[in-house]
Amino acid sequence: MITKVIDGKKMARNIYSELKKEILSLETEEGAKKIKLAIVSAGDSDAGKVYINCKKRACFDLGIDVEEYSFGYEDTSRNLINCIKSLNIRDDVTGIFVQLPLPSMLDSLEILSSINVLKDVDCLNPLSFGKLVFSSFDKDHDFAPCTALAVLEILKNLNVDLCGKHVVLLNRSNVVGKPLAMLLLKFNATVTICHSKALKVAKFCKAADVVVSAAGVKKIVTGDIIKNGSILVDVGYTRDYSGKICGDIDVDSVYGIASCLVPVPGGVGPVTVAMLLRNVILAAKKLNYGRH
Repeated sequence: MITKVIDGKKMARNIYSELKKEILSLETEEGAKKIKLAIVSAGDSDAGKVYINCKKRACFDLGIDVEEYSFGYEDTSRNLINCIKSLNIRDDVTGIFVQLPLPSMLDSLEILSSINVLKDVDCLNPLSFGKLVFSSFDKDHDFAPCTALAVLEILKNLNVDLCGKHVVLLNRSNVVGKPLAMLLLKFNATVTICHSKALKVAKFCKAADVVVSAAGVKKIVTGDIIKNGSILVDVGYTRDYSGKICGDIDVDSVYGIASCLVPVPGGVGPVTVAMLLRNVILAAKKLNYGRH
């Protein structure tokens, strides 16, 4: 079997071509405002810096303005909350994105709860997440976490019919595992969530039609624990001994067994950024930019 390797950068470029048309439509209306994303971060996470830079470059390419607010370890939860509240009421700010994870000494729940739900472009406010759980989902009207959206977008692009498929998620975080599980259930997939305390993970993966791994453990998914013809989506982020970015999947061992592989880097990451900017444009529509 030849394993198809997905080019997330190419997929993201196709999405951007559509988003540019929407931005042009919104910003050329009489009295329309410029679309702007505010990024709030704290600490000095290596992965966080990489992700933020990717988002800033994508905004620049699309002509979306960006403001970045970086806080150090000495800052308090109140500092971040005050910043977010000021962004909530600014007419020139379209969307607010908080880069996770935040340092452990900060109250993440309180910070994320302060985001205006109309500007919550990564669906981080518990109210936004609650709506995702309890209501139907329409990508043209509802926010959802961008990494989860990216996985769905890739599977859609591969023409995967999720109805009845068994999807195993190696992650239970609020950013990836939980929201992705909710979205997959809305498409009638059968979902199994595994985590660091789960037993017989290999048994679950061996029975899965789709495996999505965001464990952050290098080569945790190998060819001997997957089913022939399965689809593998890597959302992990680690660095090897040489400093090279790598994911959770052992590419060499799964090649020829999996039907499709979404690798790291260059897979889910670029599409995640594209989904964020799609949500920023959706926020502009919710805030009545142009005639929308």
